[in-house]
Amino acid sequence: MTREQVAQQLPASDLDLTDFPSAWLNPTATLARAHSADRNAGWFSSNLGGRFDLPAPDGTCYLADGVLVALREALGVVTLNRSVPATDVDARAVTLLTNVAGRFAGVSLPEAASFSVTSELTSMTPYAVPQAWARAFRAADFDGIRYGSRFTPGAATSWALFGEAGAHPIGTTVEVITGREACKRAGLNVLEGPPRSSDLTKVEPPV
Repeated sequence: MTREQVAQQLPASDLDLTDFPSAWLNPTATLARAHSADRNAGWFSSNLGGRFDLPAPDGTCYLADGVLVALREALGVVTLNRSVPATDVDARAVTLLTNVAGRFAGVSLPEAASFSVTSELTSMTPYAVPQAWARAFRAADFDGIRYGSRFTPGAATSWALFGEAGAHPIGTTVEVITGREACKRAGLNVLEGPPRSSDLTKVEPPV
């Protein structure tokens, strides 16, 4: 194997995760959840489209330590130049919530390396390997995964919460923010698209 190849592998079938480093989520912490504007914040994905998605009947809900991190993870590469298309912004909302707690697998902690976890787990694509680790952590009775976000360098900033697949309430809602307000708070610019024909005023040419 060369350094240009991905090193992160699937969890060994006999891997004992009993002593895997834990990160505890304090229920007083305020978390940010970016989600579709027409969908409840408490959505646990099981379609395997997310990094740590669990298959049905389980699912995963993705939370972050702040609005900017939540938006970056939800919108991906479009946030890299700090300007986001209005079509993406208007389709999103951010919910701030508290009263979420539990024991999470700290995959971004240094001790995780002893269990054959590398930083690639939180950034690699496709998602087959991260999802296999999510299943292993679920089987080991972790409530989720604490990890460093792909689009936000630095310390761990995100939480993947395990639960029943589908929509059901989580925590206590503090505030629901529109996508535009969330971008304003996060310091992201909203790029307006070309005007719609319905927004234009028709002017007859002179005769």
